Amino acid sequence: MTEVDDPMEVMSAEDHHHCNKDSILEETRKKIKDLSDEDTKIADIQLSMNKDSKNAPAVEPTTVGAEGADECSIHVAQVDYEATPEELQAHFMCCGVINRITIICDKITGQPKGYAYIEFANKEAAETAIAMNDSQFRGRNLKVTAKRQNVPGMSVVEEAGEEAGAEETHMEEAGEEA
Repeated sequence: MTEVDDPMEVMSAEDHHHCNKDSILEETRKKIKDLSDEDTKIADIQLSMNKDSKNAPAVEPTTVGAEGADECSIHVAQVDYEATPEELQAHFMCCGVINRITIICDKITGQPKGYAYIEFANKEAAETAIAMNDSQFRGRNLKVTAKRQNVPGMSVVEEAGEEAGAEETHMEEAGEEA
């Protein structure tokens, strides 16, 4: 028998190919672990930021009327269907005091539609939240815009033409109960 200096020389082409697959697999596992570690670090930073904002001096919530609520509110689109109000609160907590979070659901199925409204205690907090447009939340880029103004006394009615069960939407006047 002859002595071999490099074991790779005696490997068959199939063995060499198998070894190459193993190294690629190992590299991929390492990259996944690195990404997972990075994700954990980011989550820790966000958690730390949320804790810091909880320890910050509290902003006194203001009582806002119907018109003021719109100025202090934002519309958030591209919300993950499994998101909870608590998760949205944690995401937007750094902007200011949150009065209310509403995740809009289909009235028949009860399934979330993928958007929400968040009402803040003041207009400045809402403006700060709008700056979070395109922020990552549960792997999706949120679309954050100012909530449109409701116009008192204005109503929008869809014609009930050929489609049965057409929706009718009414905007209420300020101070009027539904």
